Amino acid sequence: MEEKIIEYLKNRNITVNTKTKARGHLGFYSNEKITISKALPQEKRVSVLVHEFAHKIHSEIEPDKFSKGGTLEKLFHVVNSDTIKEELLKVTSFVDENSKCLKLYEMKEEFEQKVKAYENEIKKEFPDFKKSKKFKEYEKYQRKTKCKSKYFLKYDHIKIVTPWLMKTEFYTLERLDEDFPDLPQNFKNYFYLLSNYRKQKKVQNKISKMKRYYSRPTELFARFVEGLLKDEKKVSSVAPTAYAQYTALAPLGYYKDLPEVLEIAKISFFK
Repeated sequence: MEEKIIEYLKNRNITVNTKTKARGHLGFYSNEKITISKALPQEKRVSVLVHEFAHKIHSEIEPDKFSKGGTLEKLFHVVNSDTIKEELLKVTSFVDENSKCLKLYEMKEEFEQKVKAYENEIKKEFPDFKKSKKFKEYEKYQRKTKCKSKYFLKYDHIKIVTPWLMKTEFYTLERLDEDFPDLPQNFKNYFYLLSNYRKQKKVQNKISKMKRYYSRPTELFARFVEGLLKDEKKVSSVAPTAYAQYTALAPLGYYKDLPEVLEIAKISFFK
């Protein structure tokens, strides 16, 4: 399916590599070279090639800022890009399902529910308990017993090495009941709560990282171009301002030979 577009790109002196793992990505563009993963299913290969070629065009339009993500103002030749950004986020949403972070939001919700459940359970015995503050009752217990469970305040898995005794101990939350049978249940619940809260924050950080990635002008533009390949009518509907700018500038050569690449790609994509 992708042979014609690859031939066109090579004739434009762009190296195209389809036989690597693409550094774990679907594809990437760098220094006149487009690499797409050999693991890509056939139906995605053309759209990824177009996506990476859009990065190539961006690097020519905005060479001084491309590596830092670029600007929508330059990409669409406008003074204010607020409206265009909102539109392109909508395009990204239908072009790339992963941009919605649905699975991550589900995971975050699951961890939040577990945190709340453990918090409610602890409050049955300790009504003044707040997860945002130190658990004084546990601290008293720990000082009194010198219980090694204190490491679960920060970690799910523990390795304690005592060099002079040549002793190594391993503890994990999964074995909390077996390793610390005398530990009161609500102190165990406290560790479970903290564990799920850490996981919740980790997922939230990943969501934030993905949102920043998908909001970069260079990625918004590349997925806009993907949208033009997959469903130009829908793009014109959800992103009228961006589409109007693109269709006005394209005939003037602003986007170099991107329109021609898109036409070649459409023949392969809908074949």
